[in-house]
Amino acid sequence: MLSFDFKKYHVRAMNAATEAEKAEINRELKDMYEALDDESKKIFNEELQAFLIREYAAINSMYTGINN
Repeated sequence: MLSFDFKKYHVRAMNAATEAEKAEINRELKDMYEALDDESKKIFNEELQAFLIREYAAINSMYTGINN
């Protein structure tokens, strides 16, 4: 089964020195996506959505803890 390491790209983007470097990281992800077959694109999208929800929940939890 396919599994995508979105955390790797997320950390690289957070540590990017320039906007151009961030754009290049996004381009890598887009190129990888475009190279996938339809079934793999479905898995990619599902895993990306799950990753984003987990990251949002973690950020929200920290924000709530700080503000309470």
